[in-house]
Amino acid sequence: MVTITDVRAILTQPGTARLVVVKIQTSEPGLHGLGCATFTQRAFAVKTVIDRHLAPFLIGRDVNRIGEIWQMSMVNGYWRNGPVLNNAVSGVDQALWDIKGKRAGMPVYELFGGKNREAAAVYVHASGDDPHEVTDSVEELREQGYRHIRVQLGPYGGSAAPMPQPRNAPAGSYFDPRAYSASTLAMIDHVRETVGDRVELLHDIHERLHPIDHPQPLSVRSAGRSRHARPFRGMHRVHLVSRCTASAPPRTALRSRPPLRQAACVTARAMSPARPKRHRDARIRIRQQ
Repeated sequence: MVTITDVRAILTQPGTARLVVVKIQTSEPGLHGLGCATFTQRAFAVKTVIDRHLAPFLIGRDVNRIGEIWQMSMVNGYWRNGPVLNNAVSGVDQALWDIKGKRAGMPVYELFGGKNREAAAVYVHASGDDPHEVTDSVEELREQGYRHIRVQLGPYGGSAAPMPQPRNAPAGSYFDPRAYSASTLAMIDHVRETVGDRVELLHDIHERLHPIDHPQPLSVRSAGRSRHARPFRGMHRVHLVSRCTASAPPRTALRSRPPLRQAACVTARAMSPARPKRHRDARIRIRQQ
């Protein structure tokens, strides 16, 4: 039986990328595995979890029992995990699969069933200080052969006009979700108008918007759908709410908190016919209202 003899986190920073690498040593000479546990904003926290908590827990265990190690690592901390522990466990999991692939003498994807395709689409970042600069960047990347391009104003994650600060407000970065939405949508419209449908445009909100701040033009434009934007799959749930009442106006699909009648209607329709009769009667009463 090959066992784990050491687990440690390696911090490295090529350029501006703060990376966390997990290295697992085994009882078989020369056999080790590497995994990625990168959480760029909390690299030292991930390293502490690996070196101080997971390593003592894992040393001496069988490297073949990857599933068991993953399950125990996820619940060993008692409380529900967050991004720090999840990244640490992920790095350990990858390192163990790396070891298994080396022992089998084949790439890990072969252990999972082999290739499904010869290539996969990738995306690159296009940015600029205004919509015209973003468009120029998109055109340059398109000429290089890219067909999926993520667009943003300013640096990684995008930027918007500075938010007014109250007097004596602490120094720091302030974010205006409405300004961000408006400037980003205007930029996307400009890029799509210029490049047409030759490329797929992407944008990452980075969890900056709450449902109440959802950019309406992504789904509805005054007289109908936007010419240049398509709704994401995440919109399907609110579309279900708007379909539930035929008399609801188009903007109902964008309300973050639909009226009680609509919410009750969605809940009732989602119920299975196998539910107790009182639920079916409630569904009928709601439809009759």
